[in-house]
Amino acid sequence: MRSMGVRIRSFGLQSKTETRLGNRGAFLNLLSRHIRRGGMKLFPLILISLVALCYRNSLTGDLVFDDLVAIRDNRDLRPQTPLANLFRNDFWGTPLAKEQSHKSYRPLTVLSFRLNYAVHQLEPFGYHVVNVLLHACVCILFYK
Repeated sequence: MRSMGVRIRSFGLQSKTETRLGNRGAFLNLLSRHIRRGGMKLFPLILISLVALCYRNSLTGDLVFDDLVAIRDNRDLRPQTPLANLFRNDFWGTPLAKEQSHKSYRPLTVLSFRLNYAVHQLEPFGYHVVNVLLHACVCILFYK
């Protein structure tokens, strides 16, 4: 029997999503119930593996688009630049007081770039690895 997108079975209800996905929808529901009960202790490892799999191609890429200005040309990342400048300048390294400033204030991001620069200089691989690791951390936090 069908009524307003919900199919009624003898043992319960099946949602529209399950109807569209067929057995996959039932599998996803079963998996989510299993996770909620604490049955997937390895799920964070699975998430990290999925993130690494999805972003593996980015690891060999170059610095592109705004990376060139935000990383390569940004003097705030260099060790000789005072750390206080990160809090006075915009994301691109332009003083916030200047008219040319973009006014995009992201000192923690620039600090992470500066730490990356200290370890990897301008080698893109290091920046990409850190990005993938941060993305994996966000996925784990979202999961919890």
